[in-house]
Amino acid sequence: MIYKLILVIALQLFAYSAFAIQIPNTPFIYSEGEAEREVQPNMVDFTFYIKTFDENPDKAFKDLQKQSLELKKLFKEIDISDENIESYEIDKTTIRETDDDGKQLKILGYDLQQKFNLRLSDLNKYTLLMNKLFSIKNVSDFNSQFDVAERKDIEKQLTIDACADAKTKAEVMANSTGGQLGSVFAVSERIFGSIEDAFGLSNSNDKLDRLFKKSNYNGDSITFIPSSINIKKRVNAIYKLSEK
Repeated sequence: MIYKLILVIALQLFAYSAFAIQIPNTPFIYSEGEAEREVQPNMVDFTFYIKTFDENPDKAFKDLQKQSLELKKLFKEIDISDENIESYEIDKTTIRETDDDGKQLKILGYDLQQKFNLRLSDLNKYTLLMNKLFSIKNVSDFNSQFDVAERKDIEKQLTIDACADAKTKAEVMANSTGGQLGSVFAVSERIFGSIEDAFGLSNSNDKLDRLFKKSNYNGDSITFIPSSINIKKRVNAIYKLSEK
């Protein structure tokens, strides 16, 4: 039994070390840098479902098929290319009556649904499409994610700015303590586990990049397009600290 316990502890320590960085054995400065930018969205990814229900599975399928054909016609009218449309397999669920004990009884009907995902670089088409979708029967569960096509380039520059911010803060701390900032020991976009543990911050959470400045859903207006979205990058850096 004791050998099993030792093995478990060893495995736990190994798993922890894989996600933590060893604290430097020389004086060091731990600095966080961040940079953000407000940009106007120029694209959107959104999903929705066609859902039908009937006690006759064949009728439920035909209803869903009819709605799907209506959607294809709408996509063509708005000039949305096939490469920007992604449809998923039809999901079928049997709905049964249940008693007070949760025991399943007779079949009440069949619930069918199909997911669609669209990517649009023309937000005018998005507004037009959403207004049309509202009037189509059995279409629901809309979810929109606004973004910018240039996100990678923006994030690259923000990372550079965040690293510069971390270095500036580290230099201020070094000068304030009568020391001199040395070379960088480590830098990451994620927190350093053992560093937070050492300073009693092991329960701190990473502040992840938040895409939206405002929610794209506001009350009954599901076609709300945010005027801007926020893109943020954060880095954590460790610098060696030396005497002047």
